[in-house]
Amino acid sequence: LCCKPWHAPATFGRVWCLFEALKTVDLGKELVLVMAADEQAALRATLIKRFDDIMRILSSIDVAKADATNPDDKEFIFGLIGARAGGFAQFNADLTAALRRWLLGAARGELDAMTRERGDDDLEANKLRNSVARLLDDLGHYDEAELMYRQALAIYKNALGENHPLVAGSYNNLAMLLQAQNKLAEAEPMYRRALAIRKKALGENHPDVATSYNNLATLLKAQNKLDEAETMLRRA
Repeated sequence: LCCKPWHAPATFGRVWCLFEALKTVDLGKELVLVMAADEQAALRATLIKRFDDIMRILSSIDVAKADATNPDDKEFIFGLIGARAGGFAQFNADLTAALRRWLLGAARGELDAMTRERGDDDLEANKLRNSVARLLDDLGHYDEAELMYRQALAIYKNALGENHPLVAGSYNNLAMLLQAQNKLAEAEPMYRRALAIRKKALGENHPDVATSYNNLATLLKAQNKLDEAETMLRRA
């Protein structure tokens, strides 16, 4: 699928392009985004600095808003999409998942290149490592995501010390992953450690501290520790 510019590809708004992209996936083939060298360079920079922007762009596809030069083509393709299992919503979900798999490969490639050039402990590479772990989590690759989150946590602790906000963020990421797998007993100390670090580093009234209180409260409720969960929610 051609991407130009990479951050707002015209192909994402063309119904034939989106339909052919998903047919590629339905046939068991790999979907690849193709772009010029300057677009690739811009994408690499964004992978490191603003990974969330890429995730937002790839999640913005809505085939119902796509257009076609020939209205009859649009009507025909919309009919095929409507007849597909799950209709338009499933079409969007499946295509977004395929694009995220492509992004995972691109991000892994960039992470490998960065660690070869700068070493495993480089903090910019570690930021990308966290993003790759989150994408693995989103795609259901929990074991690999956990491994990468633990690597990121260890690198941040070694470089920044135990009480840095980035260390708290890593504890929080790992706790959320463990909670999603119903590993509640393992997740709880991670949430508590994230909360303690954020309170010390950022102060009681920081939004990240409120987030930690909320996260811990959600976990405690799932463990039926309702009194303590209520206390955390009130503090949040």
